[in-house]
Parts: sequence; structure tokens; C-alpha cells
Amino acid sequence: FKLARRYDNEYQVLTAKVLDREMIAKYNLALICKDGGSDPLIAIQHLQVNIDDVNDNSPIFGQTSYSATLIENSYIGAFVTQVNATDKDAGPNADIKYSLSGDHASFFSISDTGRVTARRSMDHEEHENFQLYVNATDHGSPRRSSSALVVISIEDVNDETPTFTESLFSFSIEENKPSGEYVGQVAAEDRDSPPYNSFLFTMRPGVGVDEAFLLDPLTGSLKSRTSLDREKQSVYHLAIIATDQNQPALSSSCSVVIYIMDENDNKPVFTFPTESNNTIYVSNKIPKDYILTKLQATDEDVSRNAMIKYSMRPTRGDQHAGIFSVDQTLGTVTLDSDVVRIVDYELYSLNVTASDRGSPPKSTTAILNIVVNKSIP
Repeated sequence: FKLARRYDNEYQVLTAKVLDREMIAKYNLALICKDGGSDPLIAIQHLQVNIDDVNDNSPIFGQTSYSATLIENSYIGAFVTQVNATDKDAGPNADIKYSLSGDHASFFSISDTGRVTARRSMDHEEHENFQLYVNATDHGSPRRSSSALVVISIEDVNDETPTFTESLFSFSIEENKPSGEYVGQVAAEDRDSPPYNSFLFTMRPGVGVDEAFLLDPLTGSLKSRTSLDREKQSVYHLAIIATDQNQPALSSSCSVVIYIMDENDNKPVFTFPTESNNTIYVSNKIPKDYILTKLQATDEDVSRNAMIKYSMRPTRGDQHAGIFSVDQTLGTVTLDSDVVRIVDYELYSLNVTASDRGSPPKSTTAILNIVVNKSIP
């Protein structure tokens, strides 16, 4: 401070430099006045100078950034973190109001004391973390403010069930393949983060299933345990379960259909003629093109492997050639020549063959005896 003379007996107290209330808020001065005598007399007056505040300081956070962790699925109002800002000013200039800003600021709230809480239950699978700004604004005029970064990580819990990529998987494998043959692979995913996203595959027990297939619990790969026979079982229905390895254990299931593809491993079997039933009797009066009988055969295979073609030839050279014919598809045996010349009795012995249309084809042969007897009406 300094004194400035206005009149002979009047002075002003002036500032000698810029004053900062935040450095010194109050000054105690002593004003000394003395006369000009040979033995001067002195008078002292004490003066207290209070420095009025102006809003020249912004609020300051204790940290430039804050990190916090919130467990997903926490209740609304769950505590997130505590922030704190101070203002060197005084009075309203130092009164601080907190606010939040950022893309997801509406997910959180902050109290007058800087306590940050959740306004909703958080899902780690939707947002793994949030970045917000916390703002501190004083009540001065003009208002001053500052900000700090708040990073909130959402901690994962085991709340996601493993989910199969398909509800129904369909595979096929050829019959008679050796054991260990690859069939197919099921796939699932868990939206949780490690370590909550690990799971194992298991196969629900079923009749014939455990003996037929082997499931890799880690990869979901299916292989055959044994050579499969389509004629014994043509399709298998499996249920596979994916269970995570945490508590509580969560699981889901899918259906698997495995079709056993046919191989031409069965030859046709005659149901007529057979060893015990291979002879028919006809009259010599029947006309040409008369259907005498019908060959019948079955094949346990399917599709082309079970489509049967019939053929026929005499058992002894060509002595009976041209008398009978067979429809390749229907198996009907037809008289191609007039047999009225037969005066009494004659036996025709024919080799009949049933062949499938597999690759390579399989066939079986039987004997068909046709007895022409004039005594038959």
C-alpha cells in the first residue's frame, strides 16, 4: 500500500500493486501521523483492509481423469465413483455445481457432492465401457467451469447363455465307412467375455446314439464310433447341449439329424420264384401274349440301388428261346409263341435274374419252371 497526499492534512491510502485475495484476504495497517516540532508528537491509527473477492478462479478437480468399475446388471442408483473439485474464490464464486456430459451422460447422474451413480442397469454385452465428462461450474458472474474425464468400465458377469448358431443341424454320412469318420460340426457362441464365454458340448443320451457317434466336447465335431448300416437305421436324431463353465452354469441345446447315405451293399432277393416255390402250370391252350406269372424281388437298398431290372434265359442253351419273355421293369412273364403244338406235357426251365441299378450293380438268379400240360383246361 501507499499514501497519496490530497491536501495539507488529508491523505489517501492506495494500492501499490495488484492484490490477490486468494494469496492474502486481509491486511492490517498502521497509519502513523507525527508533527514537525523539535520533539514531534505521534498519533497511530490501525486500519484493517479486507480484499473483496472477484470470480477470477475456475473450479479445479483433484484429478484430471477418473476410472471406475461397475458390475453389469447392478441396480439403479448403484455407486460408480466420487469426484471432487475446489474453487479458490469465496462465497457464491466458490459454490460448485456438478454436471455430466457425453454421449451416454443420461445413463448416469451426479449429486451436489460429486457422487456419480447409475440411472439404469448396465449390460456388458451392449457397452463394455463409457467415457463421460464431469463438469464443475461455479456461481460467479460470469460463471467459470472446468471438466475431467471419467472412464467407467462395465464388469462382465456370467449372464449370457451359450447359443447355437442353428437350432437344427443336418448332416449325412455314407454307410459302411470305418469308425472315426467325420460327420459334421455344431457351433455355438457365448456373448460373455472371458472367462465367462467358455463352454463344453455334451450329447444327450439316446437309444443307439452313444454307440454310433462320438462328440468332441471342445470343438463340437461329430465322428462315427462304428461302421454304420443304413439298412439297420437310416436316420439318427441327436440332442447336443452347450454348457458354460461358470456358476451358475447356463446351457442351451440344439437338434441334430444325421442321415445315413445308402451304398449298394445289398443284392436283390427273389420272393418269387424261390427254392420252395418255383413252378407254374399252364395249359397248352393259352393264347400268345398271355401273362403267365410275375417275377417279384426286393432290395433293402434305396433309390437306384433298389431299382430292379428283370431278365430271363433258358437254363439249357437256346432250346426254349423265343417262347417266353419278361418285362424288365414289371417282371411279368409273357407267352411269346403258340404252345398248342404240345400234345401232352413239357417242362420249360428258365434262369431268371433280378439286377439293381447301383454302381456296380448287384444281381441274384433263380430258377423258374413252367410246365405246359394239355390236360389243364
